[in-house]
Amino acid sequence: MRDPESVWKKGYETTHRGLMLLESLLHEKRLQNITETEDAAAYNAISCLSMLAADLMDDFARYAEDGSAFACHVIFGEGKALASAFSRLAIAYPEHFQKYAEQSLTIPSLRARNPNFTCDAEAIISAIHLAEKHHASNIHDNRSRIGALCHQFVAEIVDLVEGARLEARQKNDTDSEWFNLPELKGNAKAWWKSELKKWVHMEFEKMQKNPRRNPALWLELEKITDHGTSSAKRAAFEKYCFNKLEQIAGKPVLPTPTG
Repeated sequence: MRDPESVWKKGYETTHRGLMLLESLLHEKRLQNITETEDAAAYNAISCLSMLAADLMDDFARYAEDGSAFACHVIFGEGKALASAFSRLAIAYPEHFQKYAEQSLTIPSLRARNPNFTCDAEAIISAIHLAEKHHASNIHDNRSRIGALCHQFVAEIVDLVEGARLEARQKNDTDSEWFNLPELKGNAKAWWKSELKKWVHMEFEKMQKNPRRNPALWLELEKITDHGTSSAKRAAFEKYCFNKLEQIAGKPVLPTPTG
């Protein structure tokens, strides 16, 4: 911190040099018609690029939440560029996206002022089998805006926990906190007590410290509590999230009568 000017310059030089090396390797592999699925070096190089990109996007999201104008500009520009690329390539290579899309609740999307413009959303959704294997795919905002916002939040957490639970079961990792978690179907209360409640509390604390983290959801909490206390907002958030979890989990499967 005694010399911040040299710090950022050194950081830029180091990062730029690393990116150039990775990109040069990938460029040479592509010239030889070698893909990352066929070559360990190419796979490792593109994996490194993806990790760097993910870290950078997390950083920009955090800076934007803190009010950085530049970070917001980056999110808009790069987000639009990636959504545009996805819209083109999802139709060209649906098989490459399907594995991830069928487990996902939403897709990168472009929107215009005219609501009739969907950027081929229906064709893309069909081609990549969006959310066909997601545990909570029926998201909508027909009844209430806060219901849809809570559905999206709960569904994303459910998907993360379900993935961790299945991995623990497959590896027979009895020490895992998720190993003894029952299947989701009919077990909303168990999932809420074991996992979802703490995620809801953590998210509320983050929003309370910085409402700009999720201004749409915070505004809805303000509305339904008539700008009430923090405890009232927290209780409302818990209520809607638990209701959504119950809808997602459904009723328990009753044993088939015998005899």
